[in-house]
Amino acid sequence: MRGKYPSPAEPKPFPGPLTEKESAYVLNLVDNKLEPEEAFRAAGYSKDQSKHRSKRLQRHLWLHIEDRIKKRVSETALLSLNVLEDLMRHGESENVKLNAARDILSRAGYDATQRQETTIKEVSELSDEELDRQINKLSKDNILLFKKEEVLNE
Repeated sequence: MRGKYPSPAEPKPFPGPLTEKESAYVLNLVDNKLEPEEAFRAAGYSKDQSKHRSKRLQRHLWLHIEDRIKKRVSETALLSLNVLEDLMRHGESENVKLNAARDILSRAGYDATQRQETTIKEVSELSDEELDRQINKLSKDNILLFKKEEVLNE
């Protein structure tokens, strides 16, 4: 930090120690869900120019704020899983139970895969209409490519 105030262009190194006020600001912002200006004042900073200085401090401490958000998410992950499991077991409707089960499986990496079938036919097996559709499709694709090449060569 070169000047008197933190610079948004120079975030505070992470990991690294925070001052008591900076730590209180991060906790007020993330844990107490305060707006940046409110968190700034609640942390004990001066009310003078708090709107601008709070935003600047937020950018300066972004790496620490992001870390606290990650910690909060990990702290609530087990609770979230328990809620989903309860919905899956005791939901009021079958739809709620099904969606909770799908969500749990998805988060565990067991996403339902879409089945895709490819049918290959010999040219001799295609009808005249199917052949015409294929010829038209291939002609359109090749004309577009030819036109693009033509433009590039000019």
